[in-house]
Amino acid sequence: MVECAGPGGATATFSAGAGDNCGIASTSCPASGSTFPLGTRSVSCSATDGSGNSNSCNSSVTVRDTTAPTVYCVPVPRVRKWHHDEDRDDEKGKLKQGLFRVSASDICSAYTITLGGTVLVDGEIIKIKPTARPGIRLVGRDDDDDDRAPSIRRFRVGPGEAVITATDAAGNIGSVACPVPQRQGDDDDDDRHDSTEK
Repeated sequence: MVECAGPGGATATFSAGAGDNCGIASTSCPASGSTFPLGTRSVSCSATDGSGNSNSCNSSVTVRDTTAPTVYCVPVPRVRKWHHDEDRDDEKGKLKQGLFRVSASDICSAYTITLGGTVLVDGEIIKIKPTARPGIRLVGRDDDDDDRAPSIRRFRVGPGEAVITATDAAGNIGSVACPVPQRQGDDDDDDRHDSTEK
């Protein structure tokens, strides 16, 4: 059993031998160090002597994936003025807080990135605003002045819930907490926005 080392699987080393009273004329066996894909594959080796007598043996090689994806949630400054952006710092021309680029990487297979129950695109920029109310809510989008720019999905998240996860094809789960500042004050405005912005 070997651990997956890349999209193609992993190399496996093994030894096989054969003997005969009159000598071996030919053998057939995968070379040690061959690459095997993810999963279990049968390995068959055979030997034939000079009289045509032959025999074979079978074994198996299992390549497994137990390594979770690596997940990233990186703060992104925003230099363009966006509509209705109450968090924008006009003096510095960048976002005080809330914009994050989410992405992931995995050694062996494809993966799915999520925040709560929402599937995210690898490399997507999202906006996260902390709230005292538990849960994760997708409440709308921000649109840029430039119509060619993609809109940004906006989330309100409860304390400690701004966690991005990535799940690979083997079911391994990686996660990272976005560095979102803790909510200050009451949550009345958040509840009001949630009811009108969905």
